[in-house]
Amino acid sequence: MKKFIILFLLLATFSQGQAQSIRGLFSVSGSRYGRSTVAGVASNTVTITVTYASAPTSPSATFAALKYNKQAWFQYERDDLLSGTWTDYIFFNGGTTPDGRTYPGKTFTDGCGNKVNWRGSAVANARSNFNNMDFWGVTGRLTTQQVATMVKVGKWGVMNHGYYHELATTNNFYPLSGPTFSQAGWNIAENQKFTYAKLKSQDVEYLMRCVVVPTNYAGFTRGADSLKYLGSTSTNALDGYEGFPRFFDLNTANNGGNFAQEETLPVTGYSKFNNAGFIQYTRNFQDSWTPNVINTLKAQFVDLLAKSNANKHLGMRLGTHTGTYPEMSNFFNYADSIAADRVWFVGMTEQLEYREVKRLAQRTQSLNGNTLTVRVDLSAVPDVTRFRDISLLITGGPIAHVTVSGADAFSYDTVTGLVNVFTEKTKGFPVPQ
Repeated sequence: MKKFIILFLLLATFSQGQAQSIRGLFSVSGSRYGRSTVAGVASNTVTITVTYASAPTSPSATFAALKYNKQAWFQYERDDLLSGTWTDYIFFNGGTTPDGRTYPGKTFTDGCGNKVNWRGSAVANARSNFNNMDFWGVTGRLTTQQVATMVKVGKWGVMNHGYYHELATTNNFYPLSGPTFSQAGWNIAENQKFTYAKLKSQDVEYLMRCVVVPTNYAGFTRGADSLKYLGSTSTNALDGYEGFPRFFDLNTANNGGNFAQEETLPVTGYSKFNNAGFIQYTRNFQDSWTPNVINTLKAQFVDLLAKSNANKHLGMRLGTHTGTYPEMSNFFNYADSIAADRVWFVGMTEQLEYREVKRLAQRTQSLNGNTLTVRVDLSAVPDVTRFRDISLLITGGPIAHVTVSGADAFSYDTVTGLVNVFTEKTKGFPVPQ
C-alpha cells in the first residue's frame, strides 16, 4: 500500500467505516473528512515517525507552502448571512437544496488519495441597522442551525462583517462612540460576542478571525488589525494597507497583477498594531453573473493555474451577494474540470491559520538508523486557532511507514513523501468579552 491514513480517537466511536483497535488507536479505511474527530483541546506536541525502506540520504522534513502541498488556492464567500450561502454549501458539500436540486459536491484530494470537500465562508452580521432585528433565521438569512452545520460538518468558516452593516449615520442603535475607527472596532468586537453566543447555543464553539469590510467603510481593516485578527478583506477599503492579491481587472484577465505569491507575503512589519502575520486580502466581488463576467472569471482561473507551480503558489478570491445557480455552477464546474487536483479550495480563515501554524510552530528532527523522528511544538500557536494542521514534505529516500502521535488524524504518501497531520480544536476557546 502506497497510501495510508490513521485516525486517532479517544472516548469516541465511529458512525461509519470499519475500525480496528491497535493499542488504543484506530486504523480506518478512508479519509477523516466527514468522519468523527476528537472533541477537545488540541495537543501542543506532535511527533511524526518516518521509517525509511533503507538508510536515508540527507533526510529532512519541511512545511509545504500550502496545505496538502497544493500549488494554488481559491477562496469563496457570500456576504450578509444570506440564505444563498446554504446553496453554496450544498453545492460544495453535496446534498439537496431547499428548492429540491441535488448536487454531488465538489472535492479535491489531500494529496494522499483521500477526498476533501471544497470549503468556503459565511459572512455574518448580527442585527439590522433599521429596526435592530436579529438577522439570524429571518427570511432570506441563514439559520443558526445551518451555520453550525457548516462549521461542524463542512468545516466552513464564518467571517466577521460587523454587528451592524452600516455606520451610525444610518440608525440610532449604536452606543455613543467617537470616530469611525471606534465604530468599526465596536462593530467587530460586538459581532464576535454575538456570533459566539449564537453558535454556542448549538454546542459549537467558534471564534471569527477574519473580517469582511462592509460596503467600503474606513476603519474596519485597522480595527481587525488592532483586535489581532488574522486578516481582513475588501475590494478597495484598505485603510492604507497594501492589499493582496492585486485587484482583479475584469477587462484584462492576464494582466499579471491578479495574484499574490502567498509564501513570500510579509509575516512581520505588515501590521500597524504589532499583530505579526496580519494580511489584507482584496477580492473579486461579483453581483452580476452575466456570460461575460463568467467567461472572465474562467480566464482568471486559467491564469491562476498557468502562473502557479511547485515553487510559486498563487491565490484567487471571489465574493458575492446575489450569485445564483446555474450561473455560478457554470464557473465552479469549469474550475473543477481544469484544476487537476492542484488547487486548495478553502475558506480564508483556514488558509491563514495554516500560514500562522507554519510561522509559529517549532520543528526539530533526529535520525536513528532508518527512522526519522520529527517533533513539532505548537505551544506558540494561539489558543484561538481552530485548524492546527501541518503538511510536511519528507525527503531522504523511499518511505516504508509513517506513524503520528499527538494529533486527531494523519495521512501520508510513501511515494511523494507528503505527510498531512490534522488537529482541529473544537472546544476550550476563550469566551469573547
